[in-house]
Amino acid sequence: MGGRYFEQVSHDRTLPWLAVVPLADAVTLPACPWPQNVFFVDAFHGGLLGNASVRQLVEGFLSGAAQPDTASQRQLRSTAQLIAAAATAWRMPELSTSCPGAGS
Repeated sequence: MGGRYFEQVSHDRTLPWLAVVPLADAVTLPACPWPQNVFFVDAFHGGLLGNASVRQLVEGFLSGAAQPDTASQRQLRSTAQLIAAAATAWRMPELSTSCPGAGS
């Protein structure tokens, strides 16, 4: 499901978009490089609207401020990539790639 979402949003480059993904949801993501406007938060699915760090990310995005490239964000992204790669062994094989830009 997550892979198909990223595949669709990556095709429309005219609209600015931001994806804030709870680290726990990395198991649903494709094991491929994600766009830089995908941010991870140390959280479980749900309740992100009340999370102060998520609110700051969204407010910064809407105001046009540069998104943070912090050590924490890099660590969360690396952890999410590891989780997504490990989870592929338990998923049903996909008939087509869900990595944005792959196969085109």
